[in-house]
Order: sequence, then structure tokens, then C-alpha cells
Amino acid sequence: MDVTRTVSIGIRGMTCASCVRTIEKVLGDTEGVQEATVNLASERATVTFDPAAVDVGRLESAIRDAGYEPVRHEIVLKALGMASPHCAGLVEKALLDTGGVLTVDVNFSLETVKIAYDPAAVTLGGLKRAIADAGYKPLEVEGQSSEDREARARRVEIRRQAIYTAMSWIVSVPIMLGTFREFFSIRSFTPEWLEKGNIPENLQTTIVTGEDFDTGQQLQRLTPEVDQMWQDAWAEFISGAKASS
Repeated sequence: MDVTRTVSIGIRGMTCASCVRTIEKVLGDTEGVQEATVNLASERATVTFDPAAVDVGRLESAIRDAGYEPVRHEIVLKALGMASPHCAGLVEKALLDTGGVLTVDVNFSLETVKIAYDPAAVTLGGLKRAIADAGYKPLEVEGQSSEDREARARRVEIRRQAIYTAMSWIVSVPIMLGTFREFFSIRSFTPEWLEKGNIPENLQTTIVTGEDFDTGQQLQRLTPEVDQMWQDAWAEFISGAKASS
């Protein structure tokens, strides 16, 4: 009988549909993977695979090799009452059968269980219930943090993007205001080098001053031949538009 597992893996670094296709391809090409779908909005990959042919660690390696970072949430719990490898097997099976659990590492001699899981699919309470249902007493290990690492990473990323945005405003606002020095009374707080006289010559013809706008001054003058060519093209376009209507 075929036995498959489905896991949800958080992924950092995706920005577009191309990223989605890349990850789906590398996962789909991994031996043992039956189906892989990636959601850009939630930054998660849902993978159905044969645990006899591939494990979650290999899936995460495939994502990492593609240039993205798989997100792991880990916690260590006590499972009081374990005394043999058989006990460890029962706890491991109970946890792996719990949706959202990625990997389980059981040490029956220390009565500890290290669990990698998807917090969007299973809570700490759900992990404890799985251990209790297997016949053992779950207990959090003192000093272990159940902080959501993905949330922390998101906060760091948001802070970094905010700094970039603030820096871009600091640079771009004076430049934007400098282009309007001749229209508004803002000479006192915009740098003089932004005046038209300091703009490179090859860009000066792109600047339309207030005087040019008021008089309708033509900035570019075409030769009669070129001007006639454009006039003929425009007339042909207009006649075609009228005929189609």
C-alpha cells in the first residue's frame, strides 16, 4: 500500500510568479515528490511525497539550492513516561500523523522530543495533545522558546524595507522639488545644482519651462522632409480610423 505525506513549508525570498514556478519545478523534480504547489501570497509550499523515498530535509535542501530559504519552527518538549525505542516510535508516529508536523527527533533516554512544525497548521497545544494521545505526558522544556521565528523574520524584513523607503524619500524629494524651482517659491530649501543650468545638455531639451508652456514653444524642429513624412503618416492614420468607424 502506498503511503504518502503532505507537508506545508514556509519559504522566504519569493517576490514574483517566476519564483513560484522555480520552486515548484525543483520540488517536482525531486525524487519521491508526487505533487508540489507554491502560494506566493502565503509564502508556502504544499508538498505531497513518499516518505520512503525522500524526507522533509531533502525538500528543504531543494528549496535552499534554488536560492530561497525554507522556514523552520522548532521546539523541544518532554514526553514523560518513555522508556524504550518502542515508546519513542509511538510518540514519533503520533506526531508525524499530526498535520503541520515536518520532522520529529525523539530521545527516549532523555524523554525529549524535538519537533519541526508549521505553526500555520498546528499549534503547540496540538503537539502536546498528540503526545498525550500516544500515552505520555507532554511538558515544555524550561528555557526553550516557542517564539515564532517566521514572525520575527517578517518584522526584520519590514523594518529593512521601511529604512530603504525612508532613504529613497530623503534623496528623491529634494530632486523632485528641484525640478519645480522656476514654478514655485522653493529656492530657499532646494539645492542650486538642481536648476536647469546644471542639467546635462542632452537632457535640457526635455525640460519645459513655464515660458515655453505659455507660448507653446516648439522644442524640437524637424527638417521639412521629416516633418512632411510625419504629416503624411498622421493623415494616413486618421483616414484609416475614419474608414473603420
